[in-house]
Amino acid sequence: MSLTRRELLVASAAAAVWPRVGGAAGSAPVSAGLPAASPGGLRVLVVGAGVSGLVAALELAEAGHEVTVLEARARAGGRVRTIREPFADGLYAEAGATSIASHHDRVLHYARRFELPLLPFEPAPGAAVSLLAGRRLVTPSGAPPDWSGWPVELAAAEKGLAVAELQERYWGKEVAAVGDPLAAGWPPEGLRELDRLSLTELWRRNGASPGAIRLMRFGYLDMTADGADSESALAAARESAQRHQAQGWFRIEGGLDRLPLALASQLGERVRYGAALTAVRHTAAGVRITVRGAGGSSELEGDRLVLAIPFSTLKDVEVDPPFAPERRRMIAELAHTSVVRTYLQCRRRFWEAEGLSGNAMTDLAITRLRLATQGFPGARGILESYAGGAPARRLAALEPGERLAAVVAEANQAFPGLAREVEGGTSIAWDAEPWARGAYAWFRPGQLTAWAPLLAAPEGRIHFAGDQTSPWPGWMQGAMTAGHRVALEIGSAS
Repeated sequence: MSLTRRELLVASAAAAVWPRVGGAAGSAPVSAGLPAASPGGLRVLVVGAGVSGLVAALELAEAGHEVTVLEARARAGGRVRTIREPFADGLYAEAGATSIASHHDRVLHYARRFELPLLPFEPAPGAAVSLLAGRRLVTPSGAPPDWSGWPVELAAAEKGLAVAELQERYWGKEVAAVGDPLAAGWPPEGLRELDRLSLTELWRRNGASPGAIRLMRFGYLDMTADGADSESALAAARESAQRHQAQGWFRIEGGLDRLPLALASQLGERVRYGAALTAVRHTAAGVRITVRGAGGSSELEGDRLVLAIPFSTLKDVEVDPPFAPERRRMIAELAHTSVVRTYLQCRRRFWEAEGLSGNAMTDLAITRLRLATQGFPGARGILESYAGGAPARRLAALEPGERLAAVVAEANQAFPGLAREVEGGTSIAWDAEPWARGAYAWFRPGQLTAWAPLLAAPEGRIHFAGDQTSPWPGWMQGAMTAGHRVALEIGSAS
């Protein structure tokens, strides 16, 4: 029986990725390096059932330790969240983590372990749309943009260059010099001065004109942090270098939340939902925590504590004795990106008849549009608006119904006629999520070199997980790497 094109893509995705993650079926799991616990093991309390806490808990449990996971929400996954309602025809979209890169070995290990089918991200065919200062430009796939007539003045050497070419000109050498962020002593002295600059300051220092800077900001580099004026150039270069390493991108068939659900299922009754951390007491002998649930507060004791929650929520937890001063400063000052994602269910993918891909970049509050259901069967599709930073906060200030209407109105400028095709939708503002208070962490100039050695360091019997403690903030790979590191720390201490 011959394979369909989709089955061939799935097979090629698995063949291209999985051999790098552990060889043939039945090979040693990622947790194989953990020492076996002494009889009875340690009592470990893990706060947070995102993928970081779940990985730490599972690897510790399988090493023989007594593990309890406390999660404030009524679900597992944290910022890995797949939205299935209110969509029709089995459509779904990702509200948090969206994709897995070919070199994200931790994530791919668990996708393989739980037999979760991977599908390659295929770029939507067709032309892309740009909206800048009220002007609409349609650029055929692979064609250079024509900036003539746009309100952007470029230097002579910059004219005719695509945004990616401008970025290569004005910070390609810095991205290439990032090296391995996991290496001891990273960043090397030669890179440290980048942490004193914002991304736009680096571009300006390297000779970019104001017009070129405006165009380079016109994309994902201005959607992270609070815009390119705010973020450490070193942190931005690290992120860009990691993206360049990817040889392919993948999603999990049926939704990325299948991964944390599988981890939580493996842990079973060790996971307690509706248990919000309010206080931590710790001594040289052990830890005691207070959690609040629907039935009131309760206390739990353990030998070790793993805090796998964002610093944005940890700042409200009473800790006795207090953390070291620099830890308290990190918890108070580490920022989390404001992100609003809005999903529009369209009765048909009408833009395809016009030769468009469904992708658009704008200088409006909606910022970016993309087809969130590329490769899904059926006539319907979900267009997603992704806004970060100040544009996200403008959208978040609106009531849900007003926000949806505002997104439809702005998206209609990119794809005229869209308003007639939208059947409904939904939105998530991550700042308003009480157990997230923002999306992924970001670093202001000076913070990365000051804090990188401290973010992951334990304090006594308290260990810190979460993607913000890893070199991959904002990625499942970072979260899982941090969970694995914590499991090794505790396993070695037993």
